[in-house]
Amino acid sequence: MTRDEVKEVFVAELNETIKEDIQAEDLDEETTIESLGADSLDISELIVSLEESLDIEIDDDELLSKETVGEVIDYLLSLKVQSL
Repeated sequence: MTRDEVKEVFVAELNETIKEDIQAEDLDEETTIESLGADSLDISELIVSLEESLDIEIDDDELLSKETVGEVIDYLLSLKVQSL
């Protein structure tokens, strides 16, 4: 799975969780997770959705320590690569 594919999954799950229509190309690598408007419940739902979609196990605390979209995508990609 490529980085772009992981980003697409992240954006799709984010949109489903926060009921927005964010486009992958509109998200800058430095966009902060906080600026996306997700509250703690949204983040919890997003983690579960990402685990199911990517078939990975996410450490909640580790994901929550990421501040930008780029950091989250890098983390998700590293988990996906480890699961192969």
